[in-house]
Amino acid sequence: MASNAVVEQVLALSREGKSITEIARETGLPFRQVRSLLAKAGQIEAGEEQAEDAEGAGRKREEIPEELLAQIEARYAQGETVIDIATSLELNYQRVLRSLRERGVLRQERRGRRAKGEGKAGGKGPAAEPSQQLATEVLELAQQGQSPVQIARATGLKVRQINAILQRGSRGGTAAAPTTPAPARRPSRHDATAWLRVPEPEDLPEAVQTLFGKFLEKTGLVPNVARNFALLPEHFLRWFSYYDYLMRSEGQLSRREREMIAVVVSSHNQCEYCLASHSAYLRELTGDPVLPEALAANYRRAEVTPRERALLDFAVQMTTASPRMEEDDLEPLRRAGLSDEAIFEAAQVAAMFNLTNRLANALGWKPNAEYYGMHRAYE
Repeated sequence: MASNAVVEQVLALSREGKSITEIARETGLPFRQVRSLLAKAGQIEAGEEQAEDAEGAGRKREEIPEELLAQIEARYAQGETVIDIATSLELNYQRVLRSLRERGVLRQERRGRRAKGEGKAGGKGPAAEPSQQLATEVLELAQQGQSPVQIARATGLKVRQINAILQRGSRGGTAAAPTTPAPARRPSRHDATAWLRVPEPEDLPEAVQTLFGKFLEKTGLVPNVARNFALLPEHFLRWFSYYDYLMRSEGQLSRREREMIAVVVSSHNQCEYCLASHSAYLRELTGDPVLPEALAANYRRAEVTPRERALLDFAVQMTTASPRMEEDDLEPLRRAGLSDEAIFEAAQVAAMFNLTNRLANALGWKPNAEYYGMHRAYE
């Protein structure tokens, strides 16, 4: 149950004109709980929830226009994934997948790719190189500050094609298609997200595909950690359920405190993936582009409260010296006002990122390039 302080915060944000989604993101409360609190306070009408549900059901029943469906089928037949197509066309991932499956295209194309033996087992053949004109447009959009996902929506290219163009551009090379085949090489950091096989989204169980669709609708991308972890789908679903509850539910620690622990532990473990992604989340949560950078460089010099400093000291000690810890090591946390429950939650957050840091480091998990540019301005 939400505390009185949290309820007051929710009501104040609502009076400022913020939406339920924005309030949920800012407070860390579940969407349904925010909606329930506002309904009880009379700030949303009882019928509004039903109207939203009806509107959502109407959207689900909407069919993709025939012309657009033909375009989707053509792009899918050329080897694009369902997620890349949905992202570039700003469509619901599940709608695109369902439409292809209903028309029998999804299964045929998947069999066709396997029958042709394109690439290695579980892999795909190379996509056609973009034209020089399209590559130039990509570079111009990037110079304007657009992310790879935004560029994908504007050009119809896949995100990995855009990343490859940007990589060549950063080295001073041309974005034109090569006149001779390039020599075989290991995938670069922009081509691969892990050293192990990464499954195709459409080959995954429906529960995983649904979760990917939610990521895509909410943030415009599917986190690479999700794609990589889904190599074992049941492991991924169970891990994500625990991770999501630990980091985003109403808990003993604020969401800011939990994300600060994530950044500091990931910095100490030199984990590129978690440091990039959770620095972006902390920038979004706080509206402060400097705080994550200060924490990653040296959290002891960052401007934090005594309670936050005690939490970060504890997380680092747990990361570096847990076998040597004693009961007295918990005293700074208690002096800062943290209950046993809050200390237990802090220990779980630190442990979670020691787990994911080691997975990412040992298996070559690479962060989505978009994380590096997210929320860099003061909000």
